[in-house]
Parts: sequence; C-alpha cells; structure tokens
Amino acid sequence: MKEMLFNFVAYYQQVKSILLTSKNSSDNRQRELSMIPSYHKNSNQQTQSNIITQNQQFMQTSTNIQNNNFSATNAKSLSLTVSKVFSFMLVMLTFMFTSLGSSAQINYSQDFNTDAGSWTGLTRSTAITCASGSITFNLWSSATTATAASPLIGTSSGQLTTLTYKYKIADYVSGSADGAATANTFGNFKIQYSNAAAGTFTDIANSTVSTNHTASTSCATRSVTFTPPAGALFIRFVATWAAGDYYLTFDDISLVQAVPCVPPTAQPTALVVNPTTGTTNSITGSFTASSPASSNYLVVRTATNVAPVPTNGTAYAVGSTAMGTGTEVVSNSAATTFTSAGLTPGTTYYYWVFSSSGNCVGESYSYLSLASEVN
Repeated sequence: MKEMLFNFVAYYQQVKSILLTSKNSSDNRQRELSMIPSYHKNSNQQTQSNIITQNQQFMQTSTNIQNNNFSATNAKSLSLTVSKVFSFMLVMLTFMFTSLGSSAQINYSQDFNTDAGSWTGLTRSTAITCASGSITFNLWSSATTATAASPLIGTSSGQLTTLTYKYKIADYVSGSADGAATANTFGNFKIQYSNAAAGTFTDIANSTVSTNHTASTSCATRSVTFTPPAGALFIRFVATWAAGDYYLTFDDISLVQAVPCVPPTAQPTALVVNPTTGTTNSITGSFTASSPASSNYLVVRTATNVAPVPTNGTAYAVGSTAMGTGTEVVSNSAATTFTSAGLTPGTTYYYWVFSSSGNCVGESYSYLSLASEVN
C-alpha cells in the first residue's frame, strides 16, 4: 500500500512538472478590441456623400480604427500528450482541477409549510404565521434575545446575493394566535452570515429592522443584498427585545446568488446613421451584431469626440448621463437599431456602440466605438 502511494505521488510530481512547463510556454494574451469611429454632422453644407431630407444633409466620412483592450481575454488552450502510464493520474488530476475550478451558486428557499427546515432556535407555528407555516418566537421582559439559525444554505460562488424574507411583529395575547400590531419600539433584529454554523458571523449591511418597522398585523416583505465569500454559507436572524410582549415571525426566506457575467468577446460592425423621415431633430441608426452575438448593445451619444467609459458592474438606463457631461444613453438592449431624438440642427453629435454582457452583476463592456457627426 505504501509503495502504491509512493508511485501515485511520483506520477503526480511528473505530471505536475509537465503541466507547469507547458503552461509557462503557452501564450495567454489579452485580445485587443477595436474602436471604429464613423462621423455624421447636421448643417447646410454640401459634402462628398449627401443624404438630403428635410433640408438637412448627412455626411459620412472615413472610418478610423483604434485598438481598445477594455475587457476581453482570449487564452490559448493547453494541449498535452502523456503516455499511458500517466492516464489514470491525469483522469484524477482533471477531476481535481475541475472540482476546484468550478463554483456553486446559492439558490435557496424555505416556506416552513411542512416543517422548520432544520432551522434552530425558534418554534415553527401554523397559527402565528404569514401563510401555512412560519417560524416564530415570543420576546418579552424575561426573554430578551432570540436567534434563528439556518442550516447550510449552500455553497457561495462569491457573487452578490439577494436575501428576501417576510416578517411581522404582533402583540402576545394569551389564548389567541397573535394580537394587535406591535409598535416600532419593540427593539430590533438583524441578519448575519458566516461560512460555518459555529463560526464568526458578520452583520449584513442595512439588514437591521428597528424604528424603520411599520406596525401591521400583515406580513411585510424585505430584501437585502450582500456578497458572501466563496464557500459554505449560513445565515441567522438575531433579535433583541426593548419593550412589550410580542411574537416575531419570519416566513418565505429565499437567497439567490447572481450569475457571473461572461465578458463579450466581439464587437458590432457597420454603423449606418440616417435622418429620421419627417423630422429635423432626430436620426436612426443601425449596426451589424457582433459574432458571436452579445446579449446587449449599449449606445451612447456624446457632445465631443471622446469615447465614454462604461463602468463594469453598472447597468445603464436609457437617458442616463452617468458617464459624464455631454453623454446620454440612447439605447441599452439586444436591438441592433436605435433612434436618437431631441437633436439641435447644426450641432455635432457622436455615437458609440458597445457590446455588453447584459444587465447582470459584473457586467462587462467590450467596446466597438462608432461615432457619427451630423450636418
């Protein structure tokens, strides 16, 4: 057995050496993306190529290509040929690397309709409830703290997580389910998370409910977001009494983790800009989708020939000027056409189209810039 283990380790060292040598010689490089400006201007002057509509002339000048290595990486694949003596070891290494490289994702829900779902430190009730079943505890002068601790929620991928739950606070009345709505002087409760059931817990920012509680006999829904580190995830509700005698009830707890965005790897091409029929202050534009196609395209208008810079992790609404003075988001969708209205005749505008990975956390923008002047 010891000899087999020694051989196994020896094989591992040899394969590791081959992998490192091959990896060091591989050429992983960042793919540079291109910016393609094209110009469109609003005036009364004749130019080489004219499109005349509503006494306006539209000119398209030459296209310039500039490199932009904003957010796309094209890594060469690693290929190895190893003799049969290492085959078994390679299968095991592949399994190990695949397991280590992949991340799970949180997608948890509990409605307590059947049981307490392995939550501890509380009582499941079908009388004091938001629906068919809830978890609850009675806080009063002789029971001033309470903690509802979850089982293992799942394995975090380290992405933004949304926690949604229902709760209500109602006065204790002997012999009844619950009584009148409790005032916001009840005390407080907050939510914490940890990577171990008995580990150190961290407060979730903005999760505390205290004087911001609205008294009601109905359940209220609240949501908070946080970013737990990769690995096991546990949460707990921690309550502290201040006044009264009441039931604190929780129900319909869910945690959903955002899917990481995949950065776009290609740009759209062939921008065409034309006057909008019947108007003197708008244009329509179109372009060819990137290949492979991006899930979204962000179109931005600027007042100067300076490329705007979208921020990763930000989803831009139409009309947003968040990219700076003189910028405005014209479109943010999967469409390859757009309309830009509210233009002033005789003013130069520039249009920039970006491949986008869509409206999700970690959104990455790969830019092809297409700028247009209109005369």
